[in-house]
Amino acid sequence: MDRLLNWVDRRTGYRRIIEYALYENIPGGARWRYIWGSTLVFCLSVQFITGLFLWMSYSPSSQTAWESVYYIQNEMTCGWLLRGIHHFTASVMNVLLVLHLMQVVIDGAYKAPREINFWFGLGLLLLVLALSLTGYLLPWDQKGYWATKVATNIMAIAPVVGPALQRLVIGGADTRNASRTNISGPTRCSTMPSPVSRCWWPFCSWSCALGSSTLAKTSALNWRLPLIRPKLTPRRGRNGISCSCMSF
Repeated sequence: MDRLLNWVDRRTGYRRIIEYALYENIPGGARWRYIWGSTLVFCLSVQFITGLFLWMSYSPSSQTAWESVYYIQNEMTCGWLLRGIHHFTASVMNVLLVLHLMQVVIDGAYKAPREINFWFGLGLLLLVLALSLTGYLLPWDQKGYWATKVATNIMAIAPVVGPALQRLVIGGADTRNASRTNISGPTRCSTMPSPVSRCWWPFCSWSCALGSSTLAKTSALNWRLPLIRPKLTPRRGRNGISCSCMSF
């Protein structure tokens, strides 16, 4: 087995990739409050995997949506477990999003050179909240119907584009079968996962490249240091005159 893994490592360098992705030097040692980003990545992965299997047995229609959810919950093998993991992980993700955002603000991880990473994080925040909201209507029960009704009515309050945006989302003037198809079909299962994955990979890559957010304050200071005009004093070295830099 070791020979096989060593051969794969020589061809792919997977050990170096794993070490780069999973191991990071944390000044002062690891803390529980540093784990929120990693737990969010784990929860998002669980949502994608469980959601894919649930999608295989789900029927996005006002006539069959509730029956397909009933089948998943009561008749499909381990369907109740799959749906329960998906449901509770979605609820946990909303709490983790708030905790992670608080950590970013407290540690100053939105400052230079992390501004673009912070913007990608805000985009992911909005996309995950949109996924949570659209998931309410999937069972096509009373709770999902009225929750979507309230959300789309709030959307219609927006000036100028509000009413048009509401009609676009629900597929007409009122919540009906077109709303069911719009939200579960192109909006949730086809359109949203693509931007989430497109934002997720650069976000995680830049996070690893920039280091832990616990170094944000130091990094922000170091980022600005080159902007300070240095004092250059001539100093004779072995091969001629060199310069020593004294920052003030």
